[in-house]
Amino acid sequence: MQGLVPRRLALLRFIRRCETWDAGKARGYQEAKLRSLIRYCWEYIPYYRSTWRKHISSPEDIRRLEDLGQFPVLSQDELRDNLHDLTTTASSITST
Repeated sequence: MQGLVPRRLALLRFIRRCETWDAGKARGYQEAKLRSLIRYCWEYIPYYRSTWRKHISSPEDIRRLEDLGQFPVLSQDELRDNLHDLTTTASSITST
């Protein structure tokens, strides 16, 4: 619990800084986080990698929020049927 307090304070400070960002800076931050998430999913989530290969050639094809339209929507049935492949293979991530 003790380790969470400094982390929460750092997050609060970050949020307060973000409140002063103009729309362009906020958009740039969102798109950078999006690219990072897409790269992670491509590398560590087997289902996304195999499904996305039908729509994009690499994670670098997704640069802006508008590019998300290239991806199919994940249905509840697909989620249930592919739960194992939707689980990360990253060794640094542990589930409870």
